[in-house]
Amino acid sequence: MLDPLFSFIATEAAIYRLTGEVRERTGSRSETTSPRNVFRTKDGRYIGTSASIQAMAERLFRAIGREILVDLPDTQMGLAQMHNVIPRLSATPGRLRSPAPALGEHTAEVLSTLGLDDATIAKLARDGVIGLAGDVP
Repeated sequence: MLDPLFSFIATEAAIYRLTGEVRERTGSRSETTSPRNVFRTKDGRYIGTSASIQAMAERLFRAIGREILVDLPDTQMGLAQMHNVIPRLSATPGRLRSPAPALGEHTAEVLSTLGLDDATIAKLARDGVIGLAGDVP
């Protein structure tokens, strides 16, 4: 149950990891997650949606003795901290092998599996039709 809840605060954890900044409280609003507020429903009632509060999350992490984040090697950041796979089941826990690929990183590989040869792929890249790893900012 902890893993799905952590996804609500994952951006805050990433911001803290990268900048060391502890964000100021924003009441029932959030600058990084949505929805997080009180909303009026179609039938005139209200519903509140919110992520877990930090103090509750900290107590839970200590109680279960469990880190949810994994560090993965990244060419630009050294290590990229990411939210682990959920759910992690005992027989099939799943795992993250790498962070998201760079823009264009697998373009040539995908196009070659579709039958395009290296010369055609290179021409498409020269003509600006596709971007290849290293060509894309």
